[in-house]
Amino acid sequence: QTTEYTLLFQATNSSNDITGARMVTTLPRYVEWLNAISPSGESRNVEYNPSTREIVWEIGDLAKGIGVGSTPPRQLNVQVAVTPSIDQIGKTLALTTDIIMTAEDAFTENELLFKKTPLRNRIDNNNEVGASGLVR
Repeated sequence: QTTEYTLLFQATNSSNDITGARMVTTLPRYVEWLNAISPSGESRNVEYNPSTREIVWEIGDLAKGIGVGSTPPRQLNVQVAVTPSIDQIGKTLALTTDIIMTAEDAFTENELLFKKTPLRNRIDNNNEVGASGLVR
């Protein structure tokens, strides 16, 4: 059965101002891009390449303190769908590959590289039906 997911990406910055922030990830072959992006203002900053299945979010500049304390992070939501195959029964699924963010520290002029593990269809610390992410 096809299940739709909203992938939430957040960019925060607790240090110096950064410039040219860019996030890249790739959708596995079994994940379908639905071309639904929010907030709508981010749609001009997001590109999906159907040939490579790569999502690129051109975040741009992030001031110090974004996503820290009461300051909300920069946020991107995209919708995808998965129709699992028989060989995925009993498994959790990666919805993306590793998530890579690059940027430059505006003060030190050092290149920054951050890597996060893939988003999965599992909800940790949740007892809701289906939170385990296991395909049935």
